[in-house]
Amino acid sequence: MVDIVHRVGIKAPASDVYAALSRIDGLAGWWSQAATGDSKVGGTIAFRFHTEAGEEIGGFDMDVLELTPEQKVRWRVKGG
Repeated sequence: MVDIVHRVGIKAPASDVYAALSRIDGLAGWWSQAATGDSKVGGTIAFRFHTEAGEEIGGFDMDVLELTPEQKVRWRVKGG
């Protein structure tokens, strides 16, 4: 299987970016408001997406594989 690696330039402190990628409230603030689960290594994060009327239209789950503060966040798609 091919790995997908995203590298995005962002003008913000590394601590802010890491918080947005490594915590449920951070992920819910920019990716999916319906992000739930355990964002610690070994946990699973569920991302769900909804229409404006609130109808679920899809989603996926990610296993949290690695968290290196202010440097690296690594997930693996579990399903979806």
